[in-house]
Amino acid sequence: MEAPRDWFAGNYLAKAGKTGRLFERKLSIGGGMWGGGIMFNEIVVPGIAKKILDEFGIEAIEYEKGYYLSDSIETVIYDLL
Repeated sequence: MEAPRDWFAGNYLAKAGKTGRLFERKLSIGGGMWGGGIMFNEIVVPGIAKKILDEFGIEAIEYEKGYYLSDSIETVIYDLL
């Protein structure tokens, strides 16, 4: 696994009644998300994906039309809860 997308996918599968195992490739959960990419602590999320952040209670603010900013640490920490 490399990113929170795998954890979110696992969550959706579990809600659908499926079982399985998730394995991290590295010791750090979330892959490169801790730094947000190029060591920035914010990630840019397209509008189509914002509903996923909303569903999981992850805060995002509108950056410009169709794009949102979210804290990379908050996004990864959700995986641990």
